[in-house]
Amino acid sequence: MNARPAPQRLINADFLGSPKFVNAITALTIGLAACWLPIVRLLGWAGFIAALSTLVVLAVASGVARRDSLDWQGILPISLIVFVSWCALSLLWSEYQWATLSSLLYQFAFAMLGVYIALTRDVIQIVRIFGNVLRLVLGLSLALEIISGIIVDTAIPLLGIEGNLSSGEPIQGLTGDSTQLGIIALVGGVTFWIEFTTRSVNRRIAVVSLLGAAFMLLLTRSTVLAGAAVLVTIAALVLEGIRRVRPSRRQPLTWALLATATVALIAGFIFRARLLDSVQGSDQLASKLELWTQIGLLVPDNYLEGWGWIGRWRTELVPFVGFGEIRGNGYASAFNSFLDAWLQVGLVGLVILCGLIGLALVRSWHLAVRQPSVVYLWPALILVSLVATSITESAILTDFCWLALVICVVKSANKLSWRLAFARSVSSTDLPRQGR
Repeated sequence: MNARPAPQRLINADFLGSPKFVNAITALTIGLAACWLPIVRLLGWAGFIAALSTLVVLAVASGVARRDSLDWQGILPISLIVFVSWCALSLLWSEYQWATLSSLLYQFAFAMLGVYIALTRDVIQIVRIFGNVLRLVLGLSLALEIISGIIVDTAIPLLGIEGNLSSGEPIQGLTGDSTQLGIIALVGGVTFWIEFTTRSVNRRIAVVSLLGAAFMLLLTRSTVLAGAAVLVTIAALVLEGIRRVRPSRRQPLTWALLATATVALIAGFIFRARLLDSVQGSDQLASKLELWTQIGLLVPDNYLEGWGWIGRWRTELVPFVGFGEIRGNGYASAFNSFLDAWLQVGLVGLVILCGLIGLALVRSWHLAVRQPSVVYLWPALILVSLVATSITESAILTDFCWLALVICVVKSANKLSWRLAFARSVSSTDLPRQGR
């Protein structure tokens, strides 16, 4: 008598564990993170959380279905685990515990989805899915801006589009925020360039996508994001240059470049006042400087541990409600990822975050130089993009940038984890004993 296969087993093997299902979850996760603001405006926070929770449940089910094909050894970086754990620990001394709890769940959800994507997709697959989603987001953004700013010449408040295309003011696009749109365009530009160099898509599509991303970045009118794009371009050229030299000369050259970058950062910190004065023409920068001054006065109250994790600020809570008095409106962040982390999780959390990013940068840079495929430049350049934008934005702590950070951190640790190297060395030393 032939036993009928269990329906649950069929679903797990043929549906939840299929590559198409994994690609669908990955694409939906990236799209949800990139367009969170218009989704919240359309569906409310309840609808957005419901969509996010559904993706987490589906990702967990898919991960369980594919558990036999996943190699967990050395995959999850300790630095990522420690940072998320410290944020969770801040619940004990948080000044707003319920808000911290909900923010932690929100952070965990995107972190779990990022880990899922990194575990189930190769780098080239991640690049392709990012490219497809960001192409759609940027394309729809341009179409909506043309409709709003030129054809009908009116704003679309429901999506946060002000119709500024004809006036030359910053555009918002489908993301509902000019800064978010600029970050999407920057990450998209890196992704489209990798697609072009790896020939993973049609050359014409890659070129049009790359030019479109650059055009959208210019339309955001952000000097900071333009500077970040220049920095990413320099990093890409440097990495390509190092990859072309002999392997024996790569390490000394990398150390020399690292020393140069360190000197440049120190010089930038020393002369930060002059640098800020040179670009202090905009009201936005003046507002951010005032905000940073106010945060600097508040940080010493909880110097080591912080006020408690909150992610995106809630202006009705103390101490964030007080910052709205600077210019008569509320702020959703500190407009600086590192200062924001210091405020929320203290000096300890800031050190952990810097260690997390620094270790990921070193690993991704080493992979980009050592691996023969150019696709491994993607994690390194995405991390450079995130760090560059973190100077005047706190985006790296939430949503799209946090998701991208987790993916890059996990993928960078995939081949360079010290735990994985230790396990391999142990197994190699045990082989001769087993053969005796």
